[in-house]
Amino acid sequence: MADVTSDYDCAVIDEIQMLGCRSRGFSFTRALLGISADELHICGDAAAIPLIQEMLKVTGDHVEVQHYERLSPLVPLKVPLGSFNNIRTGDCIVSFSRKKIYQLKRQIENERKHLCSVVYGSLPPETRTRQATMFNDESSEFDVLVASDAVGMGLNLNISRIIFSTMTKFDGIEERELTVPEIKQIAGRAGRYGSKFPVGEVTCMDAEYLPLLHSSLNAPSPTLERAGLFPNFDLIFTYSRLHPKRGLYEILEHFVENAKLSYNYFIADCEDMMKVAAIIDELPLGLHDKYLFCISPVDVDDEISSQGLTQFAENYAKKGIVRLREIFTPGTLQVPKSQAGLKEIESIHKVLDLYVWLSYRLEDSFPDRELAASQKAICSLLIEEFLDRFGWHKPRASLANLKSGSTSLLSQRIRKYL
Repeated sequence: MADVTSDYDCAVIDEIQMLGCRSRGFSFTRALLGISADELHICGDAAAIPLIQEMLKVTGDHVEVQHYERLSPLVPLKVPLGSFNNIRTGDCIVSFSRKKIYQLKRQIENERKHLCSVVYGSLPPETRTRQATMFNDESSEFDVLVASDAVGMGLNLNISRIIFSTMTKFDGIEERELTVPEIKQIAGRAGRYGSKFPVGEVTCMDAEYLPLLHSSLNAPSPTLERAGLFPNFDLIFTYSRLHPKRGLYEILEHFVENAKLSYNYFIADCEDMMKVAAIIDELPLGLHDKYLFCISPVDVDDEISSQGLTQFAENYAKKGIVRLREIFTPGTLQVPKSQAGLKEIESIHKVLDLYVWLSYRLEDSFPDRELAASQKAICSLLIEEFLDRFGWHKPRASLANLKSGSTSLLSQRIRKYL
């Protein structure tokens, strides 16, 4: 979350069109309205301009609009990829399923022509960065990228051609077609001014998706109408005084149902927070602590991550202090041997990341930040090792098996975190 308590000479918010995201939009609204800066630069889709202008009329801020043209052309191809034999260096194949991403990686590598880096949301950020770096490095063996829509934000990538393996995704509620902004966001990653691929191309695996691709790229993005909001703790605390006998779950539920907003705003989807609140309400914690656990970065759909949060909250409620070793034994992590093992390491990384997040907010009660951070780093290295081994190629000598002895570079890299 953006720091809204300090003063800055200049601040930058990228991807401002995320204001309209039903789950994350409130954090962009908070940054836009809350950052204290003499000058605030806002970057993103022009579809957000009218909404931002309306929002900032109320605050009295002066708004200047600068339009910039894409420096490198983007060419929608008229023919689909058709076959993996047509994959070439610099391609990025996009899928929206973790399982499908690894299937595509294996299928492409089975052709014995290319090695694939992978990028998707549940990979640790440092692993995503490492995968992107390998893909960008012209001397690297990894010359093709297989990615989710995570490729659309936060990474600088030298992509020649975007290839949609599908034009539908599950959004947590239903399987639906990609929207115009989503298609443009992903397709726009092809071609990069000043790179090896100054002209970007975009196509689909199958011909049936080409009409949607072409029509979306030619269509204007729908103008954003509303920005997300979510109540901060001060609002929740004030509201709770009107309902002193209610738990946080009931307070949140009642607040969301009865909140009156101006036409420029909507209450963000807080289903995940409500799930956490239902669990946390059973514990003898104050309202502020409950609220803190509810807004923590936990993946409630991940069983291990969810269990980690519950254990942290229970230990905190009982003892007032949470030692990492009570729920996690350092030194037990190993290179995953399967997709299931990889997913488990990713989940453990989420739990460790949650501990670090809590340690910055409840420092005395979560004192093992350095240990958690070091174990996070080890998780990332083990995931990288798995990704390096996964496929048809032989593992590089520099990344030998973790159990092969002290001469292993991987062991040396891990040892510095122990």
